[in-house]
Amino acid sequence: MFKLGVNVWCFPKEIDLHKVLENVKTFGYKCLEPALSEEHLKLSLDEVRKAFEEVGNIVKEHDMSIETIATGLFWKYSPIDPATSDKALEILRIQAEAAKAAGAKVLLVTLGRAIANLTYREMYRRAITWLLDASNVVKDYDVIIGVENVWNQFLAGPLEFRELIDWVSRDNVRVYFDIGNVLPHSRAEHWITELKGYIVAMHFKDFNLKNMQFCTPPDGSTDWDAVFRAIKSIGYNGPITAELPWIPEKPFENVKKAIDFFKEKGYI
Repeated sequence: MFKLGVNVWCFPKEIDLHKVLENVKTFGYKCLEPALSEEHLKLSLDEVRKAFEEVGNIVKEHDMSIETIATGLFWKYSPIDPATSDKALEILRIQAEAAKAAGAKVLLVTLGRAIANLTYREMYRRAITWLLDASNVVKDYDVIIGVENVWNQFLAGPLEFRELIDWVSRDNVRVYFDIGNVLPHSRAEHWITELKGYIVAMHFKDFNLKNMQFCTPPDGSTDWDAVFRAIKSIGYNGPITAELPWIPEKPFENVKKAIDFFKEKGYI
């Protein structure tokens, strides 16, 4: 059975981690997804390890787990941009150290935005080359790189995404599937069934096609019945982590709303 988790981006930074965990555990969440940030790049590697080890210990105190480590840094330091691809590998190594310290097994990786002065084929080639290098960087850390589908004008369909992973052909390079990122151009359940055996982690949020905005389930246009049928059909048992906006005056409302909806529908 999969574990529902929450990403730290679901809450304002000012909220104490103990308070976050106390609340989300009460709602029914089982794991926390920390994130490597720009601030961590200013620290020594030992300081990064200590910071994530501390987070891991706090999570254990609340009888929860850390399965994945996120980061938004690959938007700034794109793996497929010749000017930043080496820096992206450095960040990946730091992310792997953070995961080892915190006890996580999956590293969330995005491939950056499409680059206007590169052909699509060249971006694809660079993605394969970078992921092969990335696989070597993390090979001694006992972690898996989860490449996430994002709004980056690149790799917009499940077959193309699967083909990329097949070209790389490394056991430690798989897919981190974001349920909310596929609308309006495709359907999440199609991605899930086409990527059977490739998905090692998932994010969830919703997307409303009327106002073209990300939102919290069930306020969007995602067919959640179809999504959870697909999840069960492929035998997925990894983490499914909330990546939701917060309401300033009610920072826990959206994560509670989402899990209450899932329970009401009998998905969990």
